[in-house]
Amino acid sequence: MLNKVKEYFESIIFIPITLLMAYLFWVLDLNTAMILFLAVNTVLILLLCSDIKNIFCTIFYCSFFIDDIFENPAWVLYGICIGIIIASFIYCIVKNVLKFKRENKKISFGKMAIRLLFADIAFLMGGVFYSFDFITTLIVFGCCFATYLLYFLARNFTKDLWQYLLKLFVIGASVICLQVFTLNIKANGIKGIFIFYVTGSGWIGAQNSNVAMIYVLMGLISAFALGYKNKFDYLFVLVAGLFMGTILVVKCRCVLLISIPAFVSLAILLLIKSKNKLYTGFMLIAFLIATICVFVFSPGVIQQFKARVMTENTSGRTGPNGLWSWCLEQFNNSKLFGVGFINKAGEVRWQRAGASKFILAHNTVIQWLCSLGIFGTVLMIVYYIGKYKTVIFNFTKPSFFISFILIAVALTGTFDQAAAMDFFVFNMPLTMIASIERRDKKEKMKI
Repeated sequence: MLNKVKEYFESIIFIPITLLMAYLFWVLDLNTAMILFLAVNTVLILLLCSDIKNIFCTIFYCSFFIDDIFENPAWVLYGICIGIIIASFIYCIVKNVLKFKRENKKISFGKMAIRLLFADIAFLMGGVFYSFDFITTLIVFGCCFATYLLYFLARNFTKDLWQYLLKLFVIGASVICLQVFTLNIKANGIKGIFIFYVTGSGWIGAQNSNVAMIYVLMGLISAFALGYKNKFDYLFVLVAGLFMGTILVVKCRCVLLISIPAFVSLAILLLIKSKNKLYTGFMLIAFLIATICVFVFSPGVIQQFKARVMTENTSGRTGPNGLWSWCLEQFNNSKLFGVGFINKAGEVRWQRAGASKFILAHNTVIQWLCSLGIFGTVLMIVYYIGKYKTVIFNFTKPSFFISFILIAVALTGTFDQAAAMDFFVFNMPLTMIASIERRDKKEKMKI
């Protein structure tokens, strides 16, 4: 019986069952039940499994199902669950390290370990002489520790990680799309499918539309990856088309700007390598016709699209009174170590209610300069050099599409949801790098 349970928690079927159950709790507004459900699943994976990769399903996607942590926090419940999960992490590591020693296997700290240390020093020193706060520092330290812990687990205690991540991203993106259209339909009826969702609130659980579409973009690229040289490649093109359609509906500008060339280039690659060129070509033409019809025969959609995508300064980032100007002003106030991630002096321009003191720059470079200063930014450059060195010098067939996702996520940080703004967006690329490091060295990329 226990073996059957273990098999389930290590199987790919765990992903759709878990995410659909979380979706059901989210629809029914059962926040406490959903948190407990995901926490129990995470703990059981850590306690029972030798291949613990399914924790990335519960951890990376939990934020889309919980209540908004600023408007309706449940800190006591979160704290209890996090405490139990941390204890389970420790047990998992000790158990597996002892097992590795018995089997004379090597434990790897990973190529990113030292590079992450540079990033951690940058985070901990950010704003230390300008707006030091013990609680904030403690939280930053906890996030740094959790970041390396997830990377370490991915590097050592998982199997076939790159294949798993591609499947996870496709299934996860499918559920997020389901959430988007559920919110649209609840707010506006069937016509809500083509409206910027939830009357403009832009939030799914505790995540905003930018993060949601980054996840969908990862699913889009992963769909092409799974369809590459697959006899049913045209079905994966259909899935990728649905993801692209969702990104068009939600209209997050920077993600949209990256998604379109990604979709086009990967569609051409898949068509060239397709074993079913007729079906694949038909799917691509059908998607193109459907997109044109929506924009041509629905004038309201065009107006919404222009208002959301093409109107200047709607985000308040540019201009003399914009967010970026404010962030650069703070950098001038503390150039060496920055001002940290929280503004003690008051509210930050153009930030949402409940998070008005958080410095979220919507640009990776400006974020590091403002929050970490010159010292921290230099350390982050060391981190990024190491990160992309791993990607470039470990280029294989499995890592091609994973690397594509890594670069796409990084580009979204140029003008949108920077990695600095989100724990999950910062951590997922590290898990992808762990999968690249665990590659099959003999399997080279052939295009």
